[in-house]
Amino acid sequence: MSRLYPFTISLFTIFLTGLYSCGLIPNLGCDVKMTHEYIESTCGLYNGVRFEELKVDSFYDDKTPKIYKVVVAFYGRLDESKTKNLNRIYFKDSSGKYFWRIDTSTVRLYHKWGIHRERIDLKENNLLDTANKFEVVIANDSIVRFGDRPSIEIDNYILEQHLVCPIKFKPDTWYYLNFYDQRYEAYLYIDKNMTYKIEKISLPTNF
Repeated sequence: MSRLYPFTISLFTIFLTGLYSCGLIPNLGCDVKMTHEYIESTCGLYNGVRFEELKVDSFYDDKTPKIYKVVVAFYGRLDESKTKNLNRIYFKDSSGKYFWRIDTSTVRLYHKWGIHRERIDLKENNLLDTANKFEVVIANDSIVRFGDRPSIEIDNYILEQHLVCPIKFKPDTWYYLNFYDQRYEAYLYIDKNMTYKIEKISLPTNF
């Protein structure tokens, strides 16, 4: 009977591979790739993806963001009725398969620690809808004071639907990526040569 084990294991491996390829078993790895043309996830982009452009105030020793402010956010989604490739969203495809929106109301300060991030620009007596009216000044990784003027100028984009990505990705800039998926999120760094580097974060789940 022991001679049958390798053959049995091989059949089982082929069977599982087939289920993964058909989408019958979720790929908890959720590999993410991004180029200047598209963003891709092996777990699918059915819920779309939200990009938050960051202004980083301080870094960890490994050069990843520690405390940062969200400058502007934009969201892209695909139309499942118009494309069979549900793993990719293209940035400049104006065929109507993809839609984009901009959110200029998001000016928030976060502290990234481990796989988590904590919003730290709110006082107990501040409402969420007025949080973007406050300025946080940081020195030596500590919150020093709150002011009444934003320290970053934000363009007044029209909150309308776009067929292509309305924001240009910038060199030497960090982005936070939300896939609206409980399994993972990611940080994106675009270096001075416009090379895209993804730091994927796998979140704990009950699977």
